[in-house]
Amino acid sequence: MEKMFGPAYQGDPGVPHSDKEGFATIFWGAITFSAYSMVCPYYWEQGGNYWNWHDWAMVAENHQMKRAIRKKKPYKPKWNEFMNKENRESYYHNWADYFP
Repeated sequence: MEKMFGPAYQGDPGVPHSDKEGFATIFWGAITFSAYSMVCPYYWEQGGNYWNWHDWAMVAENHQMKRAIRKKKPYKPKWNEFMNKENRESYYHNWADYFP
C-alpha cells in the first residue's frame, strides 16, 4: 500500500498538507481533540456562546414578532408550541449544561 499511496502524500508539492510535519500536526491534533472530547464531552462550553441554537431561535422569534407588529397583526410566541412541556422543563433544568 505504501508504494501506491505513499508518494502522493509524502512530499508532493501539489498537495498542501502532504509534508510529514503537516501530517503529524493533523494526526496529533485529532488525537488530542478525541481525548479531550472523552474527558469533557461538553466541549462547546469551553468556547463562547456566539453560535448556539437557542440564540438563533430567539433571533428568529424576535424577527417574526417585529414583522407582525409592523403589519399590525396579533402575534403569539411559538417557543412553547414546538416543544412539549416535559422537554421545555428539562431544557431549563439543565441550563448550566447548555449555557455555562
